[in-house]
Amino acid sequence: MIDTTKSFFLAPPNKMNAPSSSAVTPPPTDKIAPLSLASHGEGVRVVRLSDIHGNAWRDTENTAGLRPSVNFALSEPFQLLTPASAAHLKDVALRELGGENEYSTARTSACIRGSLALEGLMKSMQPELEDMATRLVGNGMRLKMVKMNLEHAHLNVQREVQDHPVDNWHQDSTPFVLIIILTDHTNDPGVNLLVRHNGTGTKQDQTYRWKLTKPGEACLVQGSHIWHMAQQSEVGERFTLVTSFYCDDPVVYDMTSINAGLQYSDPVRAVNQFLDHCLSRISENAVMVQRLALVSPSAALDCNMIIKREVEKMIHQYQSGWQLIPTERKTLPVAEVWSQFQEIVVALDDAIVGCKRDQEIFHYVGDVAKRMHDIVLNSSNKSTMVRQVSACF
Repeated sequence: MIDTTKSFFLAPPNKMNAPSSSAVTPPPTDKIAPLSLASHGEGVRVVRLSDIHGNAWRDTENTAGLRPSVNFALSEPFQLLTPASAAHLKDVALRELGGENEYSTARTSACIRGSLALEGLMKSMQPELEDMATRLVGNGMRLKMVKMNLEHAHLNVQREVQDHPVDNWHQDSTPFVLIIILTDHTNDPGVNLLVRHNGTGTKQDQTYRWKLTKPGEACLVQGSHIWHMAQQSEVGERFTLVTSFYCDDPVVYDMTSINAGLQYSDPVRAVNQFLDHCLSRISENAVMVQRLALVSPSAALDCNMIIKREVEKMIHQYQSGWQLIPTERKTLPVAEVWSQFQEIVVALDDAIVGCKRDQEIFHYVGDVAKRMHDIVLNSSNKSTMVRQVSACF
């Protein structure tokens, strides 16, 4: 059962501090120019987790205590976007600097999140990017961009020479990330992407170095399972765009988290998009269980257990997430969406408890997830409409 004793209502929002409904910058009125890929990742060398950890790669836990399902660490750098496309993304990014979508964190001095213009540009390439990521990861896994637009265009920013990393040592809160450099570092001795064996920083902790040199170069990383750090530029600015992916496989656990979104994004958008992502995946997997049961009862049971684990993840995110939201952003609209979050996880938990057998999880939970998903989509669409109307005044 869900412990709601640590309710967010212990720290109620101040209604007087509630922001206007135009919490997100509206997209520019000019038509979004299409972006072009220079390649689709053909022939790019990749490093597997087994290359880093050996045969023990399956047993190597990340900071969340999770073990990997896919034997992939990262790709070598390759030219993904044309120079013109990279320049266009940078121009759009420059317009965001100093605006309401810029945030600073303990880990990185500046980042842009929630730019509808950048999100729209990355969304325009979604099929090509998903095909590219699928090709690089291999292992029969289909990769898709997470259904959270906030994670489609996270921009790490360095404006001038600095003596600390752009993004210090960490593991990611989404399964895979595509890192694209938008600035030129041909004559820059810094700007390496560093990968450590185990994150200890000892002499036994071997460090791998990759460098994204030219605008449009990219690297795909299973950032949730490897320690990595983005070095600063030693000559000036450094812009890196990060797009998140997950495995679209009913028997592969999706560890996609809301942690980053709550800390430096509009919390209402972050919660609605996280619920959309999780509930749609659970609903789809519930349908898949019925198909799997016809050919492989064991695979169907595995899928049921993945559904249960992903419900447990949502419950944990509800119970721990409120504390991650900065106090100044705990407004009335945020409290309202958090209350909806609570109602959803309680309904899902009740469905799990009501199951007499693990083989029945898909039926009970799938029906609830689909119903809750419809509610979230309706609520999210109304919120988006309000933001766009308010932005006109």
